[in-house]
Amino acid sequence: MPVITEDNLKFDFAAPITAVKYDDTRWKNKHFGHYSAMDILARDHQQQWWIEIKDCAGAESNNRLRLSPAEPDAVERTRNWVDAEGLKAEVRVSRRKPFIIDELVQKLRSTLVGCTLAKIQADTEVSPFHLAENDAPLIVVLYLTWEGTDFGRLARGLNTKLEKALAPYGWRGFIVNDSTQLRQVGINCTVTRT
Repeated sequence: MPVITEDNLKFDFAAPITAVKYDDTRWKNKHFGHYSAMDILARDHQQQWWIEIKDCAGAESNNRLRLSPAEPDAVERTRNWVDAEGLKAEVRVSRRKPFIIDELVQKLRSTLVGCTLAKIQADTEVSPFHLAENDAPLIVVLYLTWEGTDFGRLARGLNTKLEKALAPYGWRGFIVNDSTQLRQVGINCTVTRT
């Protein structure tokens, strides 16, 4: 049974699931070390899940802006100033931390490229997570720890944005925050805080 630790969370996957912490693979570190990618790649004989972990428990107020697609007021004010000063051709203004779904999609693309090249080069550590034509559609999971009563509302809003972003790929996406919800998307995994 693979056990993967990401920050203060331990993911204990039950057989027959195989899983890797993608950032810790030799393949990624050798070929794509500086690119952001999905945290965990997991599969069994019928399904594959790519999991991104955002542990916000206790730091919800610091992460709230990342969970909204709306640009922060400071970014809009700065953009307006750049436009007014005629600097638009030279200066680009963007938020420091991207909207979490945009970040997730970028990590998905990077991971997809990495897994495809691993398959082409017959890397045994990562190539099993390559998306083959006959595979079931990929399930993308954002494991978001979030204390408070607004998780359900927050997850529904994020899930709508995630589903829209994944539609061109034919993949499904879920926002979850505990082991029970992981099981609901087909992953037999226990999560504990270390």
